[in-house]
Amino acid sequence: MQSNFEAMGGTYRQAGDFLLPNVEAPESPKIGIWGERYRKHLQEHIEPLYTAMQLSGTLDEHLERVDREATEMFDRLVHQLAKASQTS
Repeated sequence: MQSNFEAMGGTYRQAGDFLLPNVEAPESPKIGIWGERYRKHLQEHIEPLYTAMQLSGTLDEHLERVDREATEMFDRLVHQLAKASQTS
């Protein structure tokens, strides 16, 4: 008889007298300081949106995008300020 895991395409490996499933942990999201700050903002001020995104599985992807965009904006601002201070 086939297990549910095997029916979904899962496989096993032999480890001594045991069969262990071949599974891998999902890749952890790359969320930096800006994404974490936005997560906190969503949790504290827009909880229904935070919960909906968490339940639909889109929260981490959204936070990664927010973090990437905020980091790019911050880097541009620092570059502009450095350039402005050199010309002054």
